[in-house]
Amino acid sequence: MTEQGNTEQPGFMIQGTEAFKVAQALYNTVTGKTEKLSKRFSENYKIGLNDVIQLHSKIGQMCAQWNVIETNENITIHHVDDNKETFSSLDRFKVYDQSQTSPIESIVYEFNLLVQLQNTPKPQPYQITVRLGSKAAMIEKVREEMPSPLFVRFFRGGAINVDIKYVDYVVARNMLSTIDSWVATVESTPKSKALRVLQGQSHRFDEVCGFLLLMISLIACFSSVNILALPVSNDQILAKFLLASIGLIVSFYFIGKLLGGLAERGIDSVSEISYIKINVGDERAIEKATSNNKKSLAKAIVSLGVLTAHAIGCSYIASIIFESLNLNS
Repeated sequence: MTEQGNTEQPGFMIQGTEAFKVAQALYNTVTGKTEKLSKRFSENYKIGLNDVIQLHSKIGQMCAQWNVIETNENITIHHVDDNKETFSSLDRFKVYDQSQTSPIESIVYEFNLLVQLQNTPKPQPYQITVRLGSKAAMIEKVREEMPSPLFVRFFRGGAINVDIKYVDYVVARNMLSTIDSWVATVESTPKSKALRVLQGQSHRFDEVCGFLLLMISLIACFSSVNILALPVSNDQILAKFLLASIGLIVSFYFIGKLLGGLAERGIDSVSEISYIKINVGDERAIEKATSNNKKSLAKAIVSLGVLTAHAIGCSYIASIIFESLNLNS
């Protein structure tokens, strides 16, 4: 009689619908490592004190679905003068001194929780970090330190950034979904597609405008040849005509580049306003950003208007110059 051996291999397998969850829990137990889930929201948000309170309330409601053993939160306010305040609870944050004159650069809301999920060996740590930024305050700070439109371009990104450190991916996705629903309630203004296109091509304005006026001046010179009544064999008049034409073409080219550069700087200085409005400094920063936008837009429009008027009057200017040559002859 032959003896049947045991065909089972040493070790174990995780099976069932909870397999993935248990595997993640075991990985965290053995290594102590967590994963990270991030998302960025890039609309122009208008964030107030009530929005932060609503964020805390949303997260509190979310926690009701799990066996949460312990929670704590920290709210840190960063001002543009490099000062910061940290509050250990929402109640403490509510008594924040709103009379401060230094605008808020960012608010970092950090929520830590310890969750005991079913079929997991031990409680799991999770950390939700929501960073709220103010473009209005940040651009004011950048313009004071580096007054150039080139640097303003770097601050057109999102105003809300979310990072979630997690053990269980399903739980993390649930948390992110809660943040998504909160972001949808924050007041925002849509981005301007026209402004985005103009700013994306603004670096070409000076060359395009210069080339445009150069071509117009060339056409004006050719069309003005018949103004000269003297024969072409008159070398003196011919030399004057050529010198005047070259001078007209060169000057119009550089005038075009100058006006195009002014339009470029005006367009680049316009920034879509996304802000935090909690203290007095925030209100002043918002008013200043709005005023700067109006001035920059006016500068760009005036530059393009002058360029258009100059292009339209190009033939007339050329005719006056060449008429004077004819009279002097």
